[in-house]
Amino acid sequence: MQLYQADPKVGERQRQKLAQVSDRRDDAKVKKTLARVAEAAYGNENMMLSISEAVKAYASMRLTPRALWDLPGAGRALIPGEALSDGAASSRVDRKTWA
Repeated sequence: MQLYQADPKVGERQRQKLAQVSDRRDDAKVKKTLARVAEAAYGNENMMLSISEAVKAYASMRLTPRALWDLPGAGRALIPGEALSDGAASSRVDRKTWA
């Protein structure tokens, strides 16, 4: 069986497009919308509207979860092997549950 080999030029074009979007977006607006996502998550409200606004501001799929990850009490220690703020690795969850 022959595996599909993507054209490396496609990946490079996508990286260039992403860089263009990152360069054009309003970083202040992205930060503001991500702060709003975090506020919604920390409070007791539906997060969909704030996430939608972050997406419209071109917040990336990498930045949006990070806004939540930095909240107090955000289950960092629940991911096996993830480095904690003190540098230790989490072992609070059995790795089998994450397979």
